[in-house]
Formats: sequence, structure tokens, C-alpha cells
Amino acid sequence: MEYRFAAKHSTRPVKAVLCGPITFCDLSDNYYYKSFDKLAEATADVLAEEVMALIDSGCRYIQLDEPSLPFYPKKMELAAKLYSRIFSGVRIEHGLFVYFNSIAPIARTLFDLPVSFIGLDLVSHPEDLKLLDRFPSEKNLLAGLFDGRNIMLENEKSVRSAIDRITDIISHDRLLLSPSCGLEYLPQKYALAKLARMCDVAKKLTPTQAR
Repeated sequence: MEYRFAAKHSTRPVKAVLCGPITFCDLSDNYYYKSFDKLAEATADVLAEEVMALIDSGCRYIQLDEPSLPFYPKKMELAAKLYSRIFSGVRIEHGLFVYFNSIAPIARTLFDLPVSFIGLDLVSHPEDLKLLDRFPSEKNLLAGLFDGRNIMLENEKSVRSAIDRITDIISHDRLLLSPSCGLEYLPQKYALAKLARMCDVAKKLTPTQAR
């Protein structure tokens, strides 16, 4: 299993990232199931099995990538049911990341989804910062402030300014810094440099801010 290989060769906990059911269905050709919902439910059942296998392998953090979610505001009730099914009985940190697209179409219901953390691409859509006033107190925010699609390193002052805006709304202990999306779009040396810059910024935060 890829997770076991990564965990074996890492000195830090490894987060498992899976394609979320809404995005999987959005990017799939359905020739078997009678509807989008039926395909999504079947996908959720498979993901639930994968989640349990990851937990059995020692995984402590599981993330679903859902860039397609904002295109399906009418499917948010379905999404909530799917995530409940996927993460049924799960006690480790688990959540989803929405990137490339603004969360504006789904903001009213996104923050109520049954997950312990939510990640947002605040590079492509920095205006989504204005939507955080409804972010729930029991969830952690993965703030995607480092561009996962650009080799240029972020200006530390600009990142700190965004962090200050976020922490005016969300407590420091619930904020985690993150790339805006997966780093597979970048050549390895630039991806590593991006992560190094992110860690450097995190280390300069106050003890209560750095996580």
C-alpha cells in the first residue's frame, strides 16, 4: 500500500489524501448506475473501506479532495450523507479540501458537513476569506495560502497579513497552514522549496499560532 510505504520512510505523520465522492463522480463517465447519486453512494462505500484500511495501517489524518463540490450546491445534503458514511465511527482527524473554485455557492452548508477539518484554496479565491465568519468553532481550518500551481515563493509579509485576517475570526489553535492544492503540479525541487517556505513562516508564528 502506498500509505505504508510513505509512512515507513517518513519521520513525521503522513496524511492520506483521497479523491472525494462528488469530484470522483463529476470526473467519471457513468455507464452503469442509474443516477449521479447512486454512483456517489457506491463510491462512498468503496472509500469507507479504504478509510478503514488506512486507519488499520496507522494513518491518523485522512483528507478528501473535493474541487468539484462548489459546482453541486444542490448535492450538499447528499455530500453530508456520503461523508457520514465514509467516516462512520472514525475518530482520527478527517476532512475535505476544496480548491480551484470559490466556496461561495456552498458556503452556507459547507461548514456544517460532518468532518473535523476543512481546507480552502485562499490563493485562487482570496475573497473567500470574507466567508469565514460562519466557520464553526469545533472544526480546524487548513488555510491554503501557498500556491500549489506556481513555482514562485510566497512573500512572507503577504502571507502573514492573510493569517492576521484569518485569526481575527478563527482562533490560532484551529489554524493550520497548507498549500492551496496538491503539489503534484510542481517539479519536485520547487515543491520542496514551497514546503520549506511554508514551514519557515509557521515557525515564526507565536507558539499558539504554530501547529
